[in-house]
Amino acid sequence: VGAGTGSMTSHILSAFQEREERTGGIAISEYVYTDISPAFFENAKDKFYNFRDRMSFKTLDLELDITAQGFEAGSYDVVFAGSVLHATKNLVATLHNIRRVLKPGGQI
Repeated sequence: VGAGTGSMTSHILSAFQEREERTGGIAISEYVYTDISPAFFENAKDKFYNFRDRMSFKTLDLELDITAQGFEAGSYDVVFAGSVLHATKNLVATLHNIRRVLKPGGQI
């Protein structure tokens, strides 16, 4: 969440790619790149072109109902959040919102 320019995403996808090359398996089946502003999406699509068949891009406001924004409750294994949670008005509500989309045992 809050992917912005994609700095953290670069590190995450690089680690997944290294694991796939090392094991010959699939480390990630889907990566949803989100930000409050879709202005970052075009550059991110170019930057992460090699993952285009496993990436989607969605606008997300962490302070609003996450399921009302098209995210299915209980459907994500992991939510990565870097340099974004502190910028919300209500951290407790934001974390509750994120937890709603995590599968049982899912992690932030």
